[in-house]
Amino acid sequence: MTIRPPLLAALVATVTAGAAERDLEIQFVGDVTFVGRRVPKSGVPMEENPFRAVIARFAKADLVVANGEGLIADAPTAEYGEARLNIAAAPIWAAAYGPAGVGLVGLANNHSWDGGAAGVLGNLAAYRAAGVAVYGAAESAEDAEAPYVLKGEGGRCRVAIVPATLKSNRPARKGAGVAYYPPGQGGLVARVRALRADGCFVIVSVHWGREGSHEASGAVVEAAR
Repeated sequence: MTIRPPLLAALVATVTAGAAERDLEIQFVGDVTFVGRRVPKSGVPMEENPFRAVIARFAKADLVVANGEGLIADAPTAEYGEARLNIAAAPIWAAAYGPAGVGLVGLANNHSWDGGAAGVLGNLAAYRAAGVAVYGAAESAEDAEAPYVLKGEGGRCRVAIVPATLKSNRPARKGAGVAYYPPGQGGLVARVRALRADGCFVIVSVHWGREGSHEASGAVVEAAR
């Protein structure tokens, strides 16, 4: 895999998996929130699409993956912690991803549980209604932790993108789950090893870090190792 310098907030990864198959370009974009934008009355016209400046770049990729930070919700989430972190946005914004070329949205992050289990399920419903593929959240822990797999010749696993958040992590509840790995990351490591043994090129799409800091903490560095 070769990593090229990021474009805005995008990490571009070129994945090679054998001479018989062409390279894949997968772009990762994050974090995405639509809070504070004027809400369109109907649909999201291209001139108001927040991704419009990078659509041409997205078009070069086989897959564009975005981190959907903040809930897509009909109503504001309950107050929690600092008000500046309440970044829910209207459901109509889910329709901005597809026309821009974003093919997959990750929902495992520290805002996943802002609205409790109802918020997780409402978020899922909004994306599904807009026809947007998601990973990292679902109605069960098993489905939430499932990797997004790109298959190659003969249906074999070529690339597996594993969702995870090490922030605001909590187990499934009330019919809602987010990719959950308890402290120590043993479960996450085991999943990665199993996918590698199955021949997958594994990308761990993990949400971690601390607001206001560009430095990785010791715990983050250890988890990455």
